[in-house]
Amino acid sequence: MLDHGDPKEGRPRGRYRPEYVRVSEETDPQAQLQDILASAEAKEWNPVGVAGGLPDGGMVLFWDTRRPSFGRTDSV
Repeated sequence: MLDHGDPKEGRPRGRYRPEYVRVSEETDPQAQLQDILASAEAKEWNPVGVAGGLPDGGMVLFWDTRRPSFGRTDSV
């Protein structure tokens, strides 16, 4: 389920976040996407989907913004 967020804030809210990416022809596409993945990894976001083939050459990356728990709970 996609949560479009609060229009007043202009930012998505909730666990999942879509991010529109337009690959620039002026830079190496692989390097550009690697930078995006590294930035998300620093925030501990995990990719959960990609929608590509947009008319302008862009794509939408879908991120799970919840920090991985690896089965742990906060009640320990």
